[in-house]
Amino acid sequence: MELFERTPSPSPSSEESHRIELRATIEWNISNDSTIAPEELQPQPAAGRAEPTARDDKKSVTFGIRTSLNERAQMAVLRTGGYEGGYISMAALLEGALERELKRLAIEFNNGEPFPPNAGGFRQGRPLGS
Repeated sequence: MELFERTPSPSPSSEESHRIELRATIEWNISNDSTIAPEELQPQPAAGRAEPTARDDKKSVTFGIRTSLNERAQMAVLRTGGYEGGYISMAALLEGALERELKRLAIEFNNGEPFPPNAGGFRQGRPLGS
């Protein structure tokens, strides 16, 4: 006779299991500074945004931003990564924000049309007068 009756431990629902799996993926991506995410967490193209072309390969860029802005962005990624409409990486957040701002600039300064390609080089370094 068994002294203690074994009760099966409750297994998580499939939705809860999926959430746990997504959270583990997000935490892994954050700790490994990865920008790869499950398909359902990939940011969806904004309406009116052109699909990436062969010329749209990913390129690593480096620039400085205020520390407080960086901290706020990191917290937003950490707190929204598991939700629809959230971002699972800094790269995804910055790309989405840049897309929206470029669209706004095109509307405000170029009659809503994308700016024409730059035929020359892009000035690098500190802004003039700084």
